[in-house]
Amino acid sequence: MTLTHPTVLQPVSALASGPVDVARHRTGLDLVRVKDDLWRATVADGRILGHIERRDADDGTMFIAKRLAPHSARFQTLGEFWRIDDAMDCLHAL
Repeated sequence: MTLTHPTVLQPVSALASGPVDVARHRTGLDLVRVKDDLWRATVADGRILGHIERRDADDGTMFIAKRLAPHSARFQTLGEFWRIDDAMDCLHAL
């Protein structure tokens, strides 16, 4: 399902173009595209767990998992991964 209203964020299925193929929902997380290389990770009740950021490096594309620290409203980097699925698993495991 792809939302077309211009003020609504696109689901991660919009990421399927190119070499990265991911599911919108994995291990209890939903990803919503915030901008070209950034997705918001939420759980079923709507809470935001963090973000996943895509960065192109010399040796390939990396996905950085960032956890939202609710008391400080800041993001803490948890790790860098070669696969977006691994970044999603890292966010959900905490």
